[in-house]
Amino acid sequence: MKKNLFLFGVAMATIAVMAGCEKEFEVKSKEYYSQNIEEAKKRADYCHNMGLTNGFSDKPEQRDCTNASWALDHRPMQK
Repeated sequence: MKKNLFLFGVAMATIAVMAGCEKEFEVKSKEYYSQNIEEAKKRADYCHNMGLTNGFSDKPEQRDCTNASWALDHRPMQK
């Protein structure tokens, strides 16, 4: 019983450490996507496919999707 409890504790500690090591998602700005329209298109497509286009969330990935969509909506008209 003590061995099982010890192994459970080690497993939980390992999970906690690994979760803390996860790299934070980097939100790109509206300005970045305005200057990198092809990347904005790819990001907007990804967001659409993942269902991240609706709603206003404060999650980093949702903010990134919003910035990519904004850049596409506000790009200068092509002649």
